[in-house]
Amino acid sequence: MIQQDKPFYLLVAGIRNLKQLDGRCSRTVIEGALKAVLIRFHNLAGEEAMIGPWSEEEFVAILSM
Repeated sequence: MIQQDKPFYLLVAGIRNLKQLDGRCSRTVIEGALKAVLIRFHNLAGEEAMIGPWSEEEFVAILSM
């Protein structure tokens, strides 16, 4: 989008307590929760949004204007 000079939005969602959960819950539970967050984020951002992990604790959605 930058190379094509198209405007876009960048939406970042972070999970602040992920490291605390890592010590309290199994990895399976954490991965299930992350998957649920990703699905919800996708539902909010819409079908056309490009969504992916930015880091272990953050997801990013790129939305065209």
